[in-house]
Amino acid sequence: MCALCESESKDRVGGRKTATNDNSLYPAAEMKLLLVLMSSLSLVDADSDVIGSDKPVTVTVSDNVILPCHLEPPFNVRNLTVEWKRGETIVHIYTNRKDDPGRQDKNFRGRTSVFHEEMIRGNISLKLTSITELDAGSYTCFVPKLQSQVRRGFVNLTVEPVEQKKDKGSPTHKNSE
Repeated sequence: MCALCESESKDRVGGRKTATNDNSLYPAAEMKLLLVLMSSLSLVDADSDVIGSDKPVTVTVSDNVILPCHLEPPFNVRNLTVEWKRGETIVHIYTNRKDDPGRQDKNFRGRTSVFHEEMIRGNISLKLTSITELDAGSYTCFVPKLQSQVRRGFVNLTVEPVEQKKDKGSPTHKNSE
């Protein structure tokens, strides 16, 4: 074998160029993939807890509300699944870096959102619009693949009816039948 051919064969493993010019076992592309996978695994092993709200959130019918939920210490959940439920009803699903409206209950469709840009800081709060009395109840935010002891946070939502505003310029009439 010629000296040039022998030198060339030392720089290749399985026909592919290696990351270095020594006799490394892993090609550069495989090393990069391995590093990405290892960093992804460390993300899932984070020791962050899901924190909801210890106080009920109160809102008036037809208003919008934010149900607070976050990870403590802050942790990037952009690549994880986040589920919001009220009882067994699916309120909102975020998975594969996007919302999944196909799995949510029809009564919540088009009325929920999460703050995508805030997820890198562990904010998994839910915005719920056009509140109805039926929205009242206990909500759960859940991060299934979080390797923490606390993967669920809870928020109680109280919905108050709209107060009838009295017109100060007109007398109040009572029907006395």
